[in-house]
Amino acid sequence: MDFLDGINNFNKNDSLYVRAVRGGQSGVLGDSVIGSFDAEDSVPINDATASTGGYADNGDGTVTNETTGLMWQKETPEKKTWKQALAYCEGLTLGGHTSWRLPTIKELFSLADYSRYNPAINTTYFPNTVSSYYWSSTTDANGTDYAWGVHFDNGYDFPNTKGSSLYVRAVRGGQSGPLDHQIISVSPASRSVAKDTGTTTFSVSNTGVGTMPWTAAVTSGDSWLWIPPGTSGTDAGTINCSFTANTSTSSRTGTIRVTAPGATGSPKDVTVTQAKRVPKPQTDCTATLNENFSLHIPYITHGTLLLWADFVYEYNPMYPTLMFFKMVANAIIMTNPSYSCEASTLSADLKIHIPDVLFPDKSSRLWMDFEYSPTLSTDGNTYFIVTKYGVVSN
Repeated sequence: MDFLDGINNFNKNDSLYVRAVRGGQSGVLGDSVIGSFDAEDSVPINDATASTGGYADNGDGTVTNETTGLMWQKETPEKKTWKQALAYCEGLTLGGHTSWRLPTIKELFSLADYSRYNPAINTTYFPNTVSSYYWSSTTDANGTDYAWGVHFDNGYDFPNTKGSSLYVRAVRGGQSGPLDHQIISVSPASRSVAKDTGTTTFSVSNTGVGTMPWTAAVTSGDSWLWIPPGTSGTDAGTINCSFTANTSTSSRTGTIRVTAPGATGSPKDVTVTQAKRVPKPQTDCTATLNENFSLHIPYITHGTLLLWADFVYEYNPMYPTLMFFKMVANAIIMTNPSYSCEASTLSADLKIHIPDVLFPDKSSRLWMDFEYSPTLSTDGNTYFIVTKYGVVSN
């Protein structure tokens, strides 16, 4: 670095003065980035730009340097004089922002990546950079008709007459005030929940600078996934979710979208995946109902007897809201039975409890309680009325 005028491009074999430094090998000083060296004769590496992790593409024509906190214009507009460049940047509207300006020489210099050449910049984030001079807003102290620029062929700086036509890249944040740049974060990115009815939460935060209002809404799965209407907040907050039981044998996933206008990463989608219902295994005691509404109960205990019985559903117009089953067959299997599954039971007052009825879809299951109906059992048939039933939990 020539401290006469600040020019910084020299041959390694030149004899120059030295000033030592101590402390961190790299970091941020003010609004300029300190470079680091990996060996005695290696090229300097600008730590803010040497790795792709130093930048975030905001997807709106802007790029944020996460080390310096500056937001940059991604594309390169046409060449302009220095005054034209100042006016262009100050009148620019980009990425929903209007607070753009021409960068200082230190800010512009922070983009130079000395591990690259032609152009000396991270082209992953600035793909259309021209290997030529770009204007800074800094006037040369040795001549006010000149202003500093950076040549992105190799990253060295040099003053140019203000009437020259050079390239431009606008910036916002830094010396003109804090960078009003919000970054939305929602954690965790996904939740896995049990099949039963329950609740869960997500946390929203602003990891950037400035005030970040946000809103949240369910965008898929709203038939079973719910958040309070109008869920919103500013910067940090919690999204409270509730969900109904999953009676399907397939898992299901719902999506909640969190939107913070103008914030990097917005909108942010998070998911809730609910476990499937695992069908209860069918046992020797499981009763089955077929497509014709014929019910087969393989095991019914009655005292010391073990029976099987077959029933068929019959609609009775005199009792349209009640369910009746007519017994069509039964037989004694054995006495003093020994088995491991839960059998149906027939009590002394002729009530039958069936703990597990498998429906024709081979998935849905109910428990059912029957009670003998003497009112209907006058035509030589035996009828039972369904008094209670419920879903069998897995």
